[in-house]
Amino acid sequence: GGSTETGSGIKYNLCSTKTSEFSEMTADTIKAQFDAGCAGTSIVTGISNVSKCYEGYYGSSTNYGPLGMKFGTSGANGTFTIATSAAVNKAVVKVTGWTATDTFSIGGADAQTPGVKYTEADAEKTLTFEFSSTSSIDITCAKRGFMSEITLYTA
Repeated sequence: GGSTETGSGIKYNLCSTKTSEFSEMTADTIKAQFDAGCAGTSIVTGISNVSKCYEGYYGSSTNYGPLGMKFGTSGANGTFTIATSAAVNKAVVKVTGWTATDTFSIGGADAQTPGVKYTEADAEKTLTFEFSSTSSIDITCAKRGFMSEITLYTA
């Protein structure tokens, strides 16, 4: 653990150990997952604005394996906000779309499309978001998708 040098970020693995159907997450359960999944010293101090976030594994219909946290439903976006102890200006996320057209966005950064639905090979994509330095990071998945990892880079 410890501080990060220039150019490296703080990585969080958000893949659950659950092997059954999704359960809806609260701010506390998301925070616990960030704490448990941090490789090093965490800068995540709190989670808020949680809507339609689920923990679980979706292995029954794909060979892909653990996809990470699921966001959203067919009719509602999945959202949450990360509070950090240090200002962050870049986030790199590993995401998987439910369909090929679901979008994922962070704060004011442009929404990006994961591009491949979760049942396809090589479904997980790495998306990079750069934004104004902030200690409050809003995450939105339009419709449905998965996030298995996020790396936060301090300004």
